[in-house]
Amino acid sequence: MSELFCGISSVSHESFTTIDDNSFEVKLFKIKLSSYHSVIKDLIKYLSREELTHSKRYRFQKEINQYIICRCLLKFILSQHTKIPVHNINIAIDEHKKPYLVNNRLVSFNLSHSNDYGVIAVGNKFSIGIDIEYINHDFDFSEILKNVYSCQEIETIYSSKSSIYTFFKYWTRKESIVKATGLGISDYLKEIPATDGWHNISQKISHNLENLKVCTFNLTENYIVSLAVNDKKINLEKIPIYNLPSHNKQLLAFAL
Repeated sequence: MSELFCGISSVSHESFTTIDDNSFEVKLFKIKLSSYHSVIKDLIKYLSREELTHSKRYRFQKEINQYIICRCLLKFILSQHTKIPVHNINIAIDEHKKPYLVNNRLVSFNLSHSNDYGVIAVGNKFSIGIDIEYINHDFDFSEILKNVYSCQEIETIYSSKSSIYTFFKYWTRKESIVKATGLGISDYLKEIPATDGWHNISQKISHNLENLKVCTFNLTENYIVSLAVNDKKINLEKIPIYNLPSHNKQLLAFAL
């Protein structure tokens, strides 16, 4: 059996210029996607031929833009974190569809986006999973509850002050754990506990990760994020999240 802790965290929004490159703690980055639409043409230059081909698989221009923005910013962040030039950053997918950095397998990272915001998490020598969701108050979640949540979770959702908020809190926690383990165990979402506190989970769920910690926080009023890591030494009570540059000159300076 493995241990899993779920809790609430707060975040402090910081400028990307204050990033401590010597820190081995997990680093989070906030992306406001609409801020980058004017620099799409500049960003494309940093994509590989394979990444450009991949971007064309999406049906809608909005999805293409989201991929280009998130992929490029991820490469910029990994370049800064590892000191590897951006054009040499090579991201691949393993057999479990979990992305990894070919140049440095010790670096862990994960990315998620929803509507107009994205988040990136980067760390060293531990697994990371992150999920962001837009809290859509018009979303009818009643039909999927029994397939995804335990009886205790369903009861807590309906008895909470905001059922929709609690629904997405639990959803992001489950998704972040799935992404941290790298197993793509979406068929087992119902078995992944998401209520506050300590839980014992099977190795089938944890993929032999012994100490999983999940923290949830509000990115903005309408966006909720959960971060999962398997390093018990990391303090997740308050997390700095860095606001990435959106102006053309700042962005290109960040990339170089």
